[in-house]
Amino acid sequence: MKNTTLKNSIGIFIIILILCIVIYPKTAMSIPMNKLFDETVLITDNTLKFVTPPPDFRAYFMLQSIDDTTVILISNFTNPEKVITLIIDEGSDNTVDSVVEYFPERKRFKRMKKIESKSIKSDIAELKKDIIEGVIFEKNYSYQMKSLNALKKKINEGSDRYFTDAGTRIVIYDSEKTSSPTSEFFFKVKEDRYDLIFRTIYYRLYHTIIQPPISFSVYCRNSKDPVVSKYAKELLDMIPR
Repeated sequence: MKNTTLKNSIGIFIIILILCIVIYPKTAMSIPMNKLFDETVLITDNTLKFVTPPPDFRAYFMLQSIDDTTVILISNFTNPEKVITLIIDEGSDNTVDSVVEYFPERKRFKRMKKIESKSIKSDIAELKKDIIEGVIFEKNYSYQMKSLNALKKKINEGSDRYFTDAGTRIVIYDSEKTSSPTSEFFFKVKEDRYDLIFRTIYYRLYHTIIQPPISFSVYCRNSKDPVVSKYAKELLDMIPR
């Protein structure tokens, strides 16, 4: 009799536990972060092998410009054929020098001289702007990356700005956990070179904390890209001197 009662109690406890997880996802659900690659190293063909589709199939978009080369990473995981595209601008002059498509399910590459996908803008200057301004995240099923508007709003508020010889750092903190940063931005202008970095550490979607597997939507260091230059100068002009 005691064993039957104990089994019934355990069964009821398990049911209650399952209901708590379903009803109160705030305490039980979050999408963990995976660092897919080192953002400080220029993305190459080989990097694409590590850019795996996330569980919810949201798209990744990233602008990376290091020294003299700019690349754009774009993914599409909602179509039957999942594909990751790397657009390479070797001279950072808004010219497409090569395009690589990687199909993760087949583990195959396709290399081209120009953008062939109709879903990707052929004007890469506009594509770079869309990533920096956040337009591309708004128009696609992707992670909600903090972009230019959020940065400008934070600058105008006049808080959480940090100035060093290395550049200007702006931080957005969690409204519920005020000591926890959700997004970070960095920019610098030095002679004819520019730094511009946008990072979304996590964001809240209802009761769920979501951490984008690729936290940097923009990572530009010592760049000479004219689009990066435009925005870095614009942001610097907003800072009181």
